[in-house]
Amino acid sequence: MKILILTPMFGRPEIVRLFLEGYKRLKNYHHEISLVCILSPVDDRFYNLLLRMCTDAGAECCIFPNKPLGLKKIAGLKFACKYFDFDYLMELGSDDIVNPELIDLYKPYMEKKFDFFGLSSLYFVNWETREAMFVKNYNDGQTFGAGRMLHRGSIITEELWPKDADCGLDTAMTGILKDKGIRETVIDSGDKPMIIDIKSNTTINHWKHLTGELVKKVDYNSICHCFGLPTYDGKIKEIQTLQGFETYYWRFRVHLSRVDAYEEVEKIHLSLLGRRKYKKYRYFFQALKRKTKCQR
Repeated sequence: MKILILTPMFGRPEIVRLFLEGYKRLKNYHHEISLVCILSPVDDRFYNLLLRMCTDAGAECCIFPNKPLGLKKIAGLKFACKYFDFDYLMELGSDDIVNPELIDLYKPYMEKKFDFFGLSSLYFVNWETREAMFVKNYNDGQTFGAGRMLHRGSIITEELWPKDADCGLDTAMTGILKDKGIRETVIDSGDKPMIIDIKSNTTINHWKHLTGELVKKVDYNSICHCFGLPTYDGKIKEIQTLQGFETYYWRFRVHLSRVDAYEEVEKIHLSLLGRRKYKKYRYFFQALKRKTKCQR
């Protein structure tokens, strides 16, 4: 089965990098997967960087203004239907990472040509603190947006989202398909980590809203291997206790891999400060700021 992933993007190159790494890992597991990224050059100051990152990852890019988001996604869908041969459309945000084993879970539904299906439970990761949460039945008995699958025969002539909408698109799409007589199939994956939604400093408020009886804290290290992410070891934890570390770390991440960025921070600490002066934040970040400028 040929799967096409459709993902609108805007800013957040540090999170997009994680998403694209996840896509390449997914494609290595199931070769018949393509990715269309919808970019917005006029609105997005990171457009050139995102375009280069997406191209390097083997993705195709569709260009469209960022708002309204509904119209942006419709444009991406029309682009995908015009230029790509695929059986199923998978929806993913630029902050979603998929466990490749999800393809095995979905395979029976694709073979039987289900029109519309997805998961009921989701994992969230706070990338600032490496906290992780599992939310069972996240969307109250319905599928949630990340990882939704739609058969091409059901969507090719449909406008799946309200053109003028900037939020609530997942719920709106369910309603539009329901009005067309297309019902969703909700898959219970149990507590197996299949999809994570990464919350960064741009979406941190949403993290605070994850409360309730169905929300359960989990250990990040117990799920990270399912998504190709590194363990959060003691050394990294020690470095990240420094106030404001993430701001400077992500400056490195624009140019360097995750491991290399941490190593650069550690080098600065060891060479310029020494362990006894480790907690003198002001001197540490002055040195780090000078180092990041040299990397540009």
